[in-house]
Amino acid sequence: MKCDFPILVAIGLAVGCIGGGCSDEPALSDEPAMPEDGKIAFNPSRTEPTTTLTIPNFTVTAFKWTEWGRGEKIMDNVRVVRVGLNRWEYSPAVDWPAEPVNFFAVSPMDVRMNDEWAAMTVSYNHTDGGNGAFFRPADTDLLVAVRMLADQSSGRIRLNFRHALARISLSVKTSHVEGQAVRIGRVSFEGRAEGTLRLPNQTTSPETFDGSLIHNWTIWNTHGNSLILYEATEGYLALTEAPIALLEAGKYVVPDFLTPIHNSGEVTGQRFDVYYQIVDSRTGERLWPNEHTDWWDLATPSSREWGVGRYALYGHTPDNTLLPGYHYRYTLTIDKASHLPSRSDEDASSLSVEVQPY
Repeated sequence: MKCDFPILVAIGLAVGCIGGGCSDEPALSDEPAMPEDGKIAFNPSRTEPTTTLTIPNFTVTAFKWTEWGRGEKIMDNVRVVRVGLNRWEYSPAVDWPAEPVNFFAVSPMDVRMNDEWAAMTVSYNHTDGGNGAFFRPADTDLLVAVRMLADQSSGRIRLNFRHALARISLSVKTSHVEGQAVRIGRVSFEGRAEGTLRLPNQTTSPETFDGSLIHNWTIWNTHGNSLILYEATEGYLALTEAPIALLEAGKYVVPDFLTPIHNSGEVTGQRFDVYYQIVDSRTGERLWPNEHTDWWDLATPSSREWGVGRYALYGHTPDNTLLPGYHYRYTLTIDKASHLPSRSDEDASSLSVEVQPY
């Protein structure tokens, strides 16, 4: 048996319509189907930029709640799919129990929640290492919602989804330096985190601050996880005085507290690594890297074709933190030879950022 499963999805409301991007609620032509008597069902709404029009599916786990705490599991990673503008479907339909019910939901639906004692968790990594980890390209968001102590008198259950990831993008440019030009061959974000998200043990609401979910993340690794933002298939990208957006839409990353660049044989710390050259703008002769460039400032120690600049996010990001639900739009200016910093207070003018909720 199947049951229509309309759900109220409220995303990003913690920051309202700051910076634009919100729109009026559209007229819904599909009326929510009435649930079968005694069956669990949900009710939808929408906000920008992630909406019930753009969320195609999600997964729900639910538990009875007793006087002794969490009780029997009545829904276990049940997949819910939108089948109309305002209509959702799952199977088999679930009866309301006599006890109140706690609901935990994540989107997209191929994200599996893990039941770890008194908490529901999602593990997020960047390699398909198994162990139930959420493995997904960095162009997909992760949304979570919780509704505690609901019962049949609640009617269709309202779930308010919140952003669980941060978002980063990068534009690059150069200053006017007489007689020189800058070419880049590759740009990556280094030190991105892997970790486990513990879903909140309280109802998420439109007033829930997305950024507070950073405290629900446990980070287990920030080493060796490169996120390629740009790579020339042939040739190079010539920088101009006007910023060039490498990824306008940005990439999603696990929220994290940033650390300074540190070099102890292995370079650590969240940063942008840029492979680039400085050349004579008239002749094209490479000025940097050259025979005097230290090996640690080379993209590849065995070659002097490309140098590498490492630009720390620490010191150039508000509160040195990447918060969930926020888009960090960085702009990097490259106009001189790079040297591996021994500390993270390099020229603040080289990297700037604008932060907006998404």
